[in-house]
Amino acid sequence: MIHSNYFSGKVIPRNIFLVDPIIIPSSKTLSLAPLVGPIIGYIESDNTLEEDKYWYRFRPQETLQELNKLLTRVRKQLENGIQLPSNCSLKVYKSIKDPTADPVSAVLIYKGLKTSTGAPITVQMIDSDLHVFTRLNLRQSVSQKDRANQISAFEDFVARVR
Repeated sequence: MIHSNYFSGKVIPRNIFLVDPIIIPSSKTLSLAPLVGPIIGYIESDNTLEEDKYWYRFRPQETLQELNKLLTRVRKQLENGIQLPSNCSLKVYKSIKDPTADPVSAVLIYKGLKTSTGAPITVQMIDSDLHVFTRLNLRQSVSQKDRANQISAFEDFVARVR
């Protein structure tokens, strides 16, 4: 939306928060989805019984192919540079050991996305091994550090929107 100037002539968000965004997947096998996807068919995720109520357990390989296309497109846009609209800030919160989105994703966003004045965006690396460290409900094991990371991020969200 930012790259395509969607907000031109519309209400511009003051703040955008990205929590564990993916530009480069941690699993390098995603790039093989176009080749091996049709053989695999569906990929089963390791959801808990509670998560099965809210998240898809079986993911069609076509969705992985579409994700791969989207990531390639966004990566190219970031390489060419993207500028935020005026009076809009963006902050990335990225887990250091994310099993889904490689932490280098934050670096690519930092290098490719600038404020309207050309200033760099803000990136905060989080000491976490969770993907989407703010989503703790329904997870089987959550540490005190996970809770502290979540609360710290939520407090930062609130402070930035005031």
